[in-house]
Amino acid sequence: MLKAWLLPSVLALAILAGIVASTFAPSYEECHSDYHRHYVSPEKAEASQEASRPIFERVTMFLACEGEFIRKNDGVITSIATIFIALFTLTLWRSTDKLWKAGELQIRAAEKAADAATLAAQATRDSVALAQEIASKNEERRKLLERARISGGGIGAMATLPTVTGERGILLSNKFEIHINNHGRGPALLRRIRWGFCTTDRSKMPPQPMYDAGNISFEDSIAPGAQGKLTKIVDLPKEAVGQAIVVRFDYYDVFLQQDDWAGFVLEIVPNQRLPIPVEAPEGYVRQT
Repeated sequence: MLKAWLLPSVLALAILAGIVASTFAPSYEECHSDYHRHYVSPEKAEASQEASRPIFERVTMFLACEGEFIRKNDGVITSIATIFIALFTLTLWRSTDKLWKAGELQIRAAEKAADAATLAAQATRDSVALAQEIASKNEERRKLLERARISGGGIGAMATLPTVTGERGILLSNKFEIHINNHGRGPALLRRIRWGFCTTDRSKMPPQPMYDAGNISFEDSIAPGAQGKLTKIVDLPKEAVGQAIVVRFDYYDVFLQQDDWAGFVLEIVPNQRLPIPVEAPEGYVRQT
């Protein structure tokens, strides 16, 4: 606030000092003498003192002599005025330059603030995306833990037959028990069982399994922790040497709410209850 009034105050004082100083100039003194000589009578001039003259007369004389002073010193006054104008222009330029620089600083500050806001917004978006990704992975992990995990297997079925002594004995039959397991935490709904037979030689297996021996619909719940649950007893081929049974379970995963399947291939060993797992192409064997 002080700086705003400093320049006008200095200019006003300089103008006032110039006016006062002009009254001591020779041209002003000469004008003062001429004014008395032409406009004031000798009698009145002797009788009147300078201090006792009317205000109007003194103002008239001052203005007249100041005008004469300005006329005779026109070049000097013009130079002084030019200097003052130059000083004022320089001061104005400096003030404008400071305002310009202040504006540039404000613009830079605004740009930095905008950049910071942009970075903050991007960081927020990245944080949200990361949180969503983590939540998605946690959900996938939870599904893997809570889903049903179905596998299958089986053994040769036993039959009770009468012996020559009339007693009943347990013998290995020409049938096979299909079992299902659930190692997961969630239940599964068994909807279909399909089975067939193929060679144990992988190189001679069809690209896709052939379930031509049986295909039946099911509606059975496979609870979590189920092991070796009997689902179906099927007949084995008469010539079982070099043969394998191919089984597929179609089921519905209750937790995942989607259909899925599992399957296995086991070699049938004559006169042996336990079968042997067989290496098979993709599409034959699957454990979820």
